[in-house]
Amino acid sequence: GLPLAAYRTEVNTVSEGWVSGIHSKELAMVSFELGSGRCVAGADIDYSVGLVLDVAIGDNVKRDQRWITVYHSTDNLPQEFINRIQNSLTLVDKPIKSKSRVTKIISKHNC
Repeated sequence: GLPLAAYRTEVNTVSEGWVSGIHSKELAMVSFELGSGRCVAGADIDYSVGLVLDVAIGDNVKRDQRWITVYHSTDNLPQEFINRIQNSLTLVDKPIKSKSRVTKIISKHNC
């Protein structure tokens, strides 16, 4: 398997509500800047870093609930990254209808 990062930071919600959006591109950029990607061929990739979402669109969350776990190689996750991560979660005060994450089921019968 992949190596596990030396450090883990759990990021909690700052308010309560229903998850209506997760800015995945911004989260991908944070992960990239932590070392999960590279700008030039041959540059090192840190396979131990990354993000694990603990919520999905439509979930009801409480204030101070963990919504994402960040795996990183430095002992202190910069506050700038935490702020960017926090700003990537959109909450609303009423339940929303979530769409299925399954867009198509592929089986041997429909190939």
